[in-house]
Amino acid sequence: MSFRESPQGPVLNYPEFVNYIKLLTPTHFCWVQSSDDGDVSGTGAGTYQIEGDKYIENPLMFYSSRQALYGTVINFRRNIDGNKWEHYAESVTRNGEKLDDVYIDEVWAKAGINQ
Repeated sequence: MSFRESPQGPVLNYPEFVNYIKLLTPTHFCWVQSSDDGDVSGTGAGTYQIEGDKYIENPLMFYSSRQALYGTVINFRRNIDGNKWEHYAESVTRNGEKLDDVYIDEVWAKAGINQ
């Protein structure tokens, strides 16, 4: 998995010892961040919808660093190219109000997921 910290910033890879996995069912998502020794340092879960090139997350729980995203709606623009799944948060809202201080730009490797 890789990420970008700002819209014009470079794509950065997580260090080798940081592991990420994101699982999708037809209605829910869950991601987990862990280290090579199995310690979980972050996780999040909730529901999602796909509408064309939009991937919309409704986070229902977070552990650790992203607590501020609980109760938000995250509207991503998504692109799947081969085994690469990119999603870029176009907006993050809470109770209909846009949060300007949140930036999420991620690239995941797709494995065993049906498009």
